[in-house]
Amino acid sequence: MTAAENFEIELFRHATPQHRSQLALWLSARKRTRVQRAIEHAYPELSPWAQKVKLVEVEYGADLARRFERWLIERGRLTP
Repeated sequence: MTAAENFEIELFRHATPQHRSQLALWLSARKRTRVQRAIEHAYPELSPWAQKVKLVEVEYGADLARRFERWLIERGRLTP
């Protein structure tokens, strides 16, 4: 584990339930932002919507990503 991860765990251990909830939301948003930036860097040729499909795949799995992709195609936001 990295020093940053150890620090985050210690924050959780000593926080109130309300603060833990706020920390969890903050950490989740931070992680999602990092994943999104990594996808943008790794797949610059993809459209913004296709990058969102890739984000859903990383965060929630291939099945949901394919369903999201079909939904976008049906609405004309993404071309097959």
